[in-house]
Amino acid sequence: MPYTDTCIQSLNPGFSQLLSQVLYSQAELRPAILRALKVIVDANQSIAAGNFEKCPTTTLTPSDAQANLGFLRTQAESWLAVLFNVFGSVDRDSRGMVGDVITSWASVCGEEEVNKAYGKVIQLFKTNLAKTVQETARPNTTAQSEVANLTATAQDILVLLLPYMSKKDAQALFELCLTQEVLSGKDNGIQKRGYKILARLVEADKVQVEAEDALKRLDELVAGLLPAAKKVRYRSFFCGFVS
Repeated sequence: MPYTDTCIQSLNPGFSQLLSQVLYSQAELRPAILRALKVIVDANQSIAAGNFEKCPTTTLTPSDAQANLGFLRTQAESWLAVLFNVFGSVDRDSRGMVGDVITSWASVCGEEEVNKAYGKVIQLFKTNLAKTVQETARPNTTAQSEVANLTATAQDILVLLLPYMSKKDAQALFELCLTQEVLSGKDNGIQKRGYKILARLVEADKVQVEAEDALKRLDELVAGLLPAAKKVRYRSFFCGFVS
């Protein structure tokens, strides 16, 4: 099925590179570009499904939109890499919009593209988690805070990818989060996100869990539970797990 000329012209390599540069360097233009990147995916998905309510004046047919989605899928890996970098570079108040765009582009990915994206983020998570463990043996330092922030950022991106990752990757993520390094570490943010990921995986039915074994492992880690993570542990994980 051929791609429509408009879609190809809109996201040709030169223009895509320009948009990426602007996303990195011009904060005042970032919201408009992010909205456009989200709209181009969401609109084509709506039209492909025969839902024209959001695009009442479009001349695209469902088959045109399906072709466009095929083209966008070929661009998704590159755009996710850019969006991951932008997500990590902006302040937390601005991450919601970037996260929404990541979700849209992840939704058009095939399993291979999602696996590649997951692989990059999980490696970032593992690398910085190991550094976080090393840094906690020292007095509080700027380096310790920066590494913990990178670790937490990787966790936030994993939450965004979670609905689209394979069950194999989801199971590996579950096992990684159900460890002392994540749930008994000294950083509140990493602990809280660890429990959040566990809860989301269970609620989404992405993992096979032996309840007795999982609860036993959680009990073994309770000594390292920080006060700020208690609410997430009991309200988030157990609500999803026990139900």
